[in-house]
Amino acid sequence: MTRNSPRPQGRKHKVNQTIELPDDFDPARPLRDARREAACQALVSGLSQVDAHERAGFARSDANATRLFQRPDVAERAKYLAKEAAERAAVSVERTLREYAAVGYANMANYMKVGDDGDPYLDFSEVSPEQAAALAEVVVEDFKDGRGDDARDVRRVKFKLHNKIAALDSIAKHLGMFDERREVKTPGGETLHVEIVRFGRTNGEAKV
Repeated sequence: MTRNSPRPQGRKHKVNQTIELPDDFDPARPLRDARREAACQALVSGLSQVDAHERAGFARSDANATRLFQRPDVAERAKYLAKEAAERAAVSVERTLREYAAVGYANMANYMKVGDDGDPYLDFSEVSPEQAAALAEVVVEDFKDGRGDDARDVRRVKFKLHNKIAALDSIAKHLGMFDERREVKTPGGETLHVEIVRFGRTNGEAKV
């Protein structure tokens, strides 16, 4: 009597399931799964996939992190958040440069006019919002000049602009217009003068 040999048991493999986005999926809305949403937020904040995966409360795993961010819903949500962050950063930089430019390119003549007698007088009636942003201070003083019947009412107006040089310097640094010179001490005590010549905003060449 021959016994039937037991059939060899094969390894069990996980079946990769295709995840499709529902028709009403909107990447602008937070994901329903709180941990997946947290992982997207962490990724956009600058963490790597595996660090963002762990920050969201999952066990640390490179493979699982990769699978998570390959899910269509997670990938689309992370892409949307990254685009939003980039737009906010661009607006922030642009607005900051506009504020610097308003100060750096301000002109005293924007706030004054010249009378028929050739004397200048202050006139803020046509000052634009950009020109107003360059004003650091406006002081109005009312006082009496003289005594008794000869006294007269006087109004004195003074204004001061923000530091133009500092604003222009900040713009120039952002644009990479200035070279930098630094002193570097060698282990032997020798002082080296290093000049960093910038080309654009990110690339540079060091000269000794």
